[in-house]
Amino acid sequence: MVDKPTRKERERIARSDLFLDIARSVVKHEGFHELSMNRIAEIAEYSKGTIYLHFPSREMVLMSLCQRGLGTWQGLVDAVCTSELNTLEKLIGLHWAQQIYTALHPVEYDALFLVQASSIREKITKEAHASLNGEIDRMVQNLTAVVDHAVDVGEIVLPSDMTAASLGRDLWQMLAQPRSPDETAALMPAGISDPGHPGDRAILLRTLYRGLNGSLADDQTAFSNQLIDVRDRLFEKEMSKLNRLAQ
Repeated sequence: MVDKPTRKERERIARSDLFLDIARSVVKHEGFHELSMNRIAEIAEYSKGTIYLHFPSREMVLMSLCQRGLGTWQGLVDAVCTSELNTLEKLIGLHWAQQIYTALHPVEYDALFLVQASSIREKITKEAHASLNGEIDRMVQNLTAVVDHAVDVGEIVLPSDMTAASLGRDLWQMLAQPRSPDETAALMPAGISDPGHPGDRAILLRTLYRGLNGSLADDQTAFSNQLIDVRDRLFEKEMSKLNRLAQ
């Protein structure tokens, strides 16, 4: 049986969440360059010393935002991977998980890349980086499991020089690494202009799937309908939230 947190522990967690929420708002509206312990303390109406009891630096605040966000993203990925969808539909679902997470949590998503910048990375503890890498490894393991299952049931056939683990890592790079259209234009299949665009990203995944001898043979119209169907089946609640925010 898990011990229930004490009131003091609950209060500490609530303060940490408050400080992270404030930091998120500052980064979103003013930029990371405006984030400071003084700024958080000013808005929260706590002393700067109290902020330092929770976070040793603004860079660690950013890392904590990143880690908190990855937990949310992982929840979306888990919903895809534990579903009864076939492999192509799961690839589509993983694409939507990334798109929805980015739309709902842009600061946390950007933080994933910002914490890798040398000027910021060196100010974050090795333990925090190790923890972040562990979370990323878990995401990759989810992707690898999807590929493994597809191979087992005969939905895809991997080339002899490719493993489920290597493809899982490549899928993570495709989903998580932001690349501009100019950098990738020469690598895109015909008809794909922007791999970050929801439609083009999913088509890119479909192209990859077919290149691995995928057994599904949907025409373009059916596939377009499939995109929306998978999104709405998996993420109805999240799409409702996005629609409310857009109004």
